[in-house]
Amino acid sequence: SGSSSGGGGGGGTPPTPPAPPNAGSFEPAGDGFVKIIPPTTGIAGVAPDYTLPEDEDYWKGVFIKDRKVKLSPYKLGKTEVTYELWHEVRTWAEGKGYVFANRGKEGSGGTEGAAPTDTGKKEPVTMVSWRDCIVWCNAYTEKAKGIEHCVYRKSKTDTTVLKDATDRTACDAAYADMSKKGFRLPT
Repeated sequence: SGSSSGGGGGGGTPPTPPAPPNAGSFEPAGDGFVKIIPPTTGIAGVAPDYTLPEDEDYWKGVFIKDRKVKLSPYKLGKTEVTYELWHEVRTWAEGKGYVFANRGKEGSGGTEGAAPTDTGKKEPVTMVSWRDCIVWCNAYTEKAKGIEHCVYRKSKTDTTVLKDATDRTACDAAYADMSKKGFRLPT
């Protein structure tokens, strides 16, 4: 049946046409994640409509005009990491040899490192660095799946799991082992 659009010419809302067979899609994956299914034909880069620093290709990344990128399906968190989850994993991890440079805050008004509050626990964690985040991803992976699934390692040859966000040199040289199925940042 369909509902009337109220405008002229022809009864009811037209049906949504089916997506082309190679179009991307997404679907709920459970546990707060969404499964992203990229287009099977890949995604073409589009040149930015603003000036990039120094105009070097390095800065352009995926924005190189007509660059073709193909991705496998992946899962992405439905929301930012909540302070409640961050705090739970961080406090667990600190007892397992993990070190964080920043303890995180509850949204924009929380107190650094404090226990989650009823009113703010679902707000995103803030005031954390990229290094804190890769170490936290390893901690979340170890807690949920086991240390053998951790993605962030010291290097391709030194497979030691990164656990110290204050070790700037080790974190900045981190190797992301994409054969591991642990939690990681989007690339």
